Amino acid sequence: MRDYIKREDAIAILERLRDKCGNDEMSFALNWAANIVRNMTAAYVVTRARWIPVTERLPEGPYGCLLIVWDSPSDGGDDFLNYLTYFAGWDGEQWNDDNGIQVPFEVAYWMPLPQLPKGDANMQNGGEEA
Repeated sequence: MRDYIKREDAIAILERLRDKCGNDEMSFALNWAANIVRNMTAAYVVTRARWIPVTERLPEGPYGCLLIVWDSPSDGGDDFLNYLTYFAGWDGEQWNDDNGIQVPFEVAYWMPLPQLPKGDANMQNGGEEA
């Protein structure tokens, strides 16, 4: 599944809708939307978060991440994938928790943490980066 729709595909969809629409106001609005998409820069592209296999790539910096790790049951059975729910980061050599202690599991997948909500009065600094 793609993480985004290509600009050309979005424009084509909007233009097809515009051409099939019998309403002048709606046609104008669809043409306006197609022009906005046509003139968007890459900065407007937002990708969906996804689990990234460590075999595909690792974080480029010491980012906070969510992890899925290989875990072992206490009865000695087969390893299984498990969510590791505490804050962890990659320091370029190993995964560490928020205290700098190495994560004691083999990491299978990671996902960068999303940005904090903006404008929420309950968030420190209003969700803005310091």
